[in-house]
Amino acid sequence: RRSSTRERRRSGAMTSSAGDLVIRPAAPADRAGFLDAALRSWLDAYAELLPREQVESAPAMLERAFEKRAGELRVAIVDGGIVGFYSLGPVDDPEQRNYLWH
Repeated sequence: RRSSTRERRRSGAMTSSAGDLVIRPAAPADRAGFLDAALRSWLDAYAELLPREQVESAPAMLERAFEKRAGELRVAIVDGGIVGFYSLGPVDDPEQRNYLWH
């Protein structure tokens, strides 16, 4: 059963017009998929730029990031898998409110 537009809006999910991309709030069950996508993205961006110690500590850093930002985190889903993510800073912190973490 496909969810209705009203149900998706209520849950915070957004879909593309083709219905193949869903952006929704992250759930605890998204942890592994988020970590996989985040680590691939992080390594692609930084592996050649940073010292090896920082690269090797990336998985633990991303675990902490998931824990810290889970409430603001949104995930992009295609074919049941996480293909992207973002979060905005907490609305009650004026210094981080518009900070985009992706």
